[in-house]
Amino acid sequence: MKGLATAKLTLIGAIAAFAIWAFLVSLEIKVEPADAWRLNWLIRAIAGGIVLCGLGFIGVLLWQNRLLARTHDRLRALTEDLRAAKNAAEAASQTKSQFLANMSHELRTPLNAVIGFSQIIADELVGPIGTPAYRDYARDILGSGQHMLDLVNDILTMATLDAGAYDGLLAPLDLHETVLRTVAMFRGSKLAFERVITLAPDKPWPWIAADQRALRQMLLNLLSNAAKFSAPQTPIEIACHTSAAGEVVLTITDHGIGMTAEETAEVIRPFHQVHSGFARKYEGSGLGLSIVAGLIAHHRGRLVIDSKPGIGSAISLIFPEALPAAEATPAPLAARVA
Repeated sequence: MKGLATAKLTLIGAIAAFAIWAFLVSLEIKVEPADAWRLNWLIRAIAGGIVLCGLGFIGVLLWQNRLLARTHDRLRALTEDLRAAKNAAEAASQTKSQFLANMSHELRTPLNAVIGFSQIIADELVGPIGTPAYRDYARDILGSGQHMLDLVNDILTMATLDAGAYDGLLAPLDLHETVLRTVAMFRGSKLAFERVITLAPDKPWPWIAADQRALRQMLLNLLSNAAKFSAPQTPIEIACHTSAAGEVVLTITDHGIGMTAEETAEVIRPFHQVHSGFARKYEGSGLGLSIVAGLIAHHRGRLVIDSKPGIGSAISLIFPEALPAAEATPAPLAARVA
């Protein structure tokens, strides 16, 4: 920019000098022979000034051109570096996806075998165990295997969402029936032992377009969090309503430790955990709410957290709209019992 300004000033000076010379010539001043040499030197000086100004202007243009060429070369090199980094990132992402696809099989298959055989031993399905301690060991193996499988599933799901490769299929779902079945499934877990889980007796719940497996996982994650961060004697409440904008709002409320505004903003980050006495009793991957946020985004919805320390948390899944009555048809039997 400074070089361009200098070039402009040089050009203006040259034009001004030329204008003065032209003005003097146009006057046709008659001078005495004794003063003719002075006028001659004046004209030569003006002409020399014009030439110098022109040369200076050309020099500035050449310098500017060289500067632009260097800048262009740097930008081109930077572009090549960025393109190479982009290609490397895409290759790494593809490698990661392939690795996760392989791990999905390599990790889940042996874990399922461990869980299955430990279940057989713990329940003595083949026959009685001579030493009772072995049955207790088998139950410990079963619990550890199920816990490890849950962690593996969470990590793989989070990686799939992060890569934008989640392939859930949206279909008409009876929200009330899905919630009832998920709550019944959750009641079989240790976290739900002697817990009171209530469904608000509101008007009939709507049908929504959702992926059944994803909705079930979101509900299980939210129910697990509600049980994990609240005392066993406090209830967990589930309610549903339709907002003024036509959105379907499904809320799970607990009366536990709650969170501050800062913790609420951070809690959906992957692997983030709230540190408390309750949380340490049930260690996890810290992916629960991150997975919920990713799955609800897949449904074009959003996750809203309303929490206050010492009072509890109300976490809402907000779906974009309820299905019209004409589209609210039962899903195929295979999908309903999946």
